[in-house]
Amino acid sequence: MTKIPASGLVQLLAGPAPEVEAAGRLIIEAGLRGARSPFWDGVAWTQENADEMIRRIFENYDEGPGSFVEKLEKQLGGAEPGVVVLAAEFMALHLLSLSNVRGGTKRHRVEQVLSWTDAPTTIPREMEGAFDSRGAFNGGTGFNVRQWQHFVWLAKFVQHACSQSVEVRGRAIQEPELFAQLTEGVDHEPKGIKYSVEYLAWPSYFEPITSRNHRWRIRERYLKDIGGLSSGNDDPAISRDLAAIRKAHDAAAGTAVDWYLEPYLSEWSGSGKRTGGQKAWLVRQNQSGTPI
Repeated sequence: MTKIPASGLVQLLAGPAPEVEAAGRLIIEAGLRGARSPFWDGVAWTQENADEMIRRIFENYDEGPGSFVEKLEKQLGGAEPGVVVLAAEFMALHLLSLSNVRGGTKRHRVEQVLSWTDAPTTIPREMEGAFDSRGAFNGGTGFNVRQWQHFVWLAKFVQHACSQSVEVRGRAIQEPELFAQLTEGVDHEPKGIKYSVEYLAWPSYFEPITSRNHRWRIRERYLKDIGGLSSGNDDPAISRDLAAIRKAHDAAAGTAVDWYLEPYLSEWSGSGKRTGGQKAWLVRQNQSGTPI
């Protein structure tokens, strides 16, 4: 991958979890620029590393007993440092946004993966702060049991990104709608990790909501507030409409609205007041999840 010169930090409006968002953006932007990894003095986002990741964890799928991390360690045995560091970045991207995983657990899992290489690695200060801060949503069991699928999606995303021109990747760093086009190029389920990565890259534009059904229902309920005409029904169009809807509602409320608090929850879900147990929903600082 040709390196994109750094042009200074892009000015972003913070979402509900600024430290988490900054750490996620650190990984994603370095990857798209072809710059050194935040964890290692080398480039992790390369076509070769992503191809090797796919070969080891997708083509060499392990159906046997053991946890995901136990299987991943075996699958990455003897891998080059860049592949192992890429796996650590994937672990961070999977965990950073989750409010139902303790900071110590997030830190341990990333450090555990990094320990599988003899190359010098480090956890940057920005990442340490993100581990200890509140996440953006409660992933629940469903999000966590899909770690393998999330790693595969992330590897395919790196493959796709590396196949694009320097111009395309550079524009994706600068424009959220172009970033959406980049993620849309990955034809792989599940979509939860895609929505999470989009949010981490552009928290001022993408909602930290990993349920497509919820995204659709919120968009449909409040479409009238932006003129009543949708941009379309694919993910980039829904994201575009949700961004416009949020802008209108935040301006009217004078603060960032929470789609999972009243009066909004009843309006779009028809389920009445939230009583807890939501999975992969937006979680604010005063909301609780069951820590792992």
